[in-house]
Amino acid sequence: MKTSSTVALACALAVVGVPAGAAEGKGGGGKSPDCMRVRDSQNRVVGTIVGVITPGLGSSIVVFTQIDNAVYPLQVVDQRLLGMMDNGLAGATYVAFTTPDCTGTPYLDTGALPESPPPLYARTAVAGPGELLYVQVPGSPLETIEYRSLMSAGALDCTPCGGPCGYGPIQAVRSTVIANLGQMFTPPFQIAACP
Repeated sequence: MKTSSTVALACALAVVGVPAGAAEGKGGGGKSPDCMRVRDSQNRVVGTIVGVITPGLGSSIVVFTQIDNAVYPLQVVDQRLLGMMDNGLAGATYVAFTTPDCTGTPYLDTGALPESPPPLYARTAVAGPGELLYVQVPGSPLETIEYRSLMSAGALDCTPCGGPCGYGPIQAVRSTVIANLGQMFTPPFQIAACP
């Protein structure tokens, strides 16, 4: 019997190119898998799928990846790894700096309102050469900053803004680099049942 979560996952996976019936285990033993994972081209586990976000016409698969003894949320979008902001509607694709040359403290734009409670997961962003994984510094409170430069996902260089970037101050948290995802995982990514 299909549960509503199985049906929702099957529909969402169909949108991102998983063969019909794969989420139900058809053709592979006939039972629903207890979990699904995203694997890279070398069959390395990127993370266990915990959900699918479908804003507008696109969609992203949300996974938790384990690095050392901690887990971090990532989104897999169009064969790219992105971070996870508070609103969950778009992958965090840049880190912000208050300096004009991407030096100093890297900040994650949370997309949050000042009174927003922190999420249950560590905020993340993927940016810079090699797809560096930035994570929130533990205990870092929300700060209102005006950023003057940013490092985007896949960018080889810093992007200075020539003054304050964007549409004014942002709510941000301090972050640090913990991994180079470009060295850890190789696209294309695929979905597979957990063993």
